[in-house]
Amino acid sequence: MEKQETNAQKPLIISYKECRENLINSINKSGLPSFLLETILSELLLEIRNNANAEYENAMKIYTNNSQSTKDDEYVVVDPDEVNVD
Repeated sequence: MEKQETNAQKPLIISYKECRENLINSINKSGLPSFLLETILSELLLEIRNNANAEYENAMKIYTNNSQSTKDDEYVVVDPDEVNVD
């Protein structure tokens, strides 16, 4: 029997732990003093926060557009005399 290929997505909890460990390892390997690491992490946090807000806004636009088009589809009234069936 042939084995089927699956595209399993990595669970979020695993990605979270891997990312956290990679960040800790990078910080430890950097050799930078804490006051510089604090500045770098503050800047990164600001960028991440801005990206998260942009993601939210984009998701909200998509949701609103999809929601509106679904509502529009529900209330379509067509006059049979105006429909071209050719």
